[in-house]
Amino acid sequence: MLKKIMVFVIFVAAAVSYAQGPTDSELIIFAAQKYKVDYTAQTPKSKDDIKKEYMIMSILGPKILAQGMQNDPEYKIAANTLAVEVWSKRFTDSLNIPDATLRKLYSQHDLKTPPAFNLHNILVKDEQTATVLVNSLGLTKDSQALLDKFGETAKKQSLDPVTAQTGGKIGWIEIGRLSQDIQNALENKKKGDIFKVKVSSAGWQVFYIEDLKPARKATFEEAKPTLVNVVKQAELGEKVKEMLKSK
Repeated sequence: MLKKIMVFVIFVAAAVSYAQGPTDSELIIFAAQKYKVDYTAQTPKSKDDIKKEYMIMSILGPKILAQGMQNDPEYKIAANTLAVEVWSKRFTDSLNIPDATLRKLYSQHDLKTPPAFNLHNILVKDEQTATVLVNSLGLTKDSQALLDKFGETAKKQSLDPVTAQTGGKIGWIEIGRLSQDIQNALENKKKGDIFKVKVSSAGWQVFYIEDLKPARKATFEEAKPTLVNVVKQAELGEKVKEMLKSK
């Protein structure tokens, strides 16, 4: 109860200081930095909680710094790190890379789209169970019948509550978003394959490849975000070198 009263008092003080209320821009930045989320996409309650927390921190921050926190080594390191991160983002965001530069870079490199797989999975506790499932599911040769059987089995046996609700369906996913163990297991696999993978302490996963898209040459538009990032990072690197040389 005392804790709730203290939080309420601090919030009231923050509210008085922010008579006009924090701007949406401030809240968007705070939510992105503190929670790595998009403030505008949150529920009304979450937005209100974020706003209250930001207002409290806006009161406490200056008061803590006034007590000498700016001389604390841990604070200095955190402040310097954040300063570099914020400056780097603003610098790269300010860059406007011409299409001509990007097309030249595109012509010099053989950029490919990553392989993607339409996957279904069942999570089980041990290898023996996984082996039994791989063998039993593999007996069904008709693709639609296999999908139905896999889905029913996932709902009954999968220890993963999320995919169990969807009948084991993961959907399309690029290979880079999967763990290294799963990436290795997918090597040389083809559409229709069923296989098992050990997933650390979680157990074993049984996968079914409904479909796949092999790597191919990326179109300019597909490669453009990567090209933009490459050029921006190169320019950022040059700017950092320039700043380090200056007195």
